[in-house]
Amino acid sequence: MFICLMALCTLTATAVSAQKIDQATKNMKEYNRVWDVVINEGRINILDTAYAENAMLHTAPATMGKANCIAYYGNYITGFSNRKFTVKESIAQGNKVVKYWNFKGKHTGNFFGIPATNKEVD
Repeated sequence: MFICLMALCTLTATAVSAQKIDQATKNMKEYNRVWDVVINEGRINILDTAYAENAMLHTAPATMGKANCIAYYGNYITGFSNRKFTVKESIAQGNKVVKYWNFKGKHTGNFFGIPATNKEVD
């Protein structure tokens, strides 16, 4: 009986771990897809459904609230042409996703109040 109970516990723990890994992988793929659409395609409206009302960006200073987070990334769309956002590496655990990314573009518009310089950034 004890062996059966231990086997059941092991199977249950394995199934729960697999579900967490699967959800983390799905979250990572969705996160990367959203940023490809937002920055590379310039379709900022996708963030209307990607962000919760209490979203927070860990920027300096922190950006709080859905509308402010959307406006933050809007600066990249209006500030740069030839935008290319590339996720170099990302990791996920549970409902958290972290990415290491690269951004390239030409500064052809207003970017957080900085007038266009027509310089390439990388």
